[in-house]
Amino acid sequence: MGFPKALLDIKGKTLLERHLEIYRQICQRIIVVTGATTEQIRPFLSGCIEVHNQNWASTEMRHSILLGIESISKEERILLTPIDNPPASIEDIYKLASYSSPVCAGFQGKPGHPALLHSGWLKEKAAIGPLNIQSMSIVSFDEERLFNLNRPEDVGVWKKNTDR
Repeated sequence: MGFPKALLDIKGKTLLERHLEIYRQICQRIIVVTGATTEQIRPFLSGCIEVHNQNWASTEMRHSILLGIESISKEERILLTPIDNPPASIEDIYKLASYSSPVCAGFQGKPGHPALLHSGWLKEKAAIGPLNIQSMSIVSFDEERLFNLNRPEDVGVWKKNTDR
């Protein structure tokens, strides 16, 4: 897209700000793994734990996930959301949290985000290979849970249809 997706403007706020304003209301701590655009997004990370993946150019997303969860105990539940997915509502996150993990939001049987996982399960799966979201239970939400904001046209459709 020519600029960091985290800084995408959604009705006057960045996509990152939209995610964080929801998570700050419901999460005990927020861990953000940064990569190529660290300096650009750092000003938005007040109150978050920042973990930098200095090898971002040569590693997969699972490696960033492993860096982010290194300090988390086995008993903790983790809400995992890539920055290029639309933020879920607080109500949707609470609905997701009412299920046993591992579980992810989805639509018509297709997995999406966010995902709610136990840190031990996630550490084990991410250490051995790419995460298989298909192995999780899927809780049905609206189609927005499948959106991936990778292209300008994806962003345009989402912006047009979102009230957040």
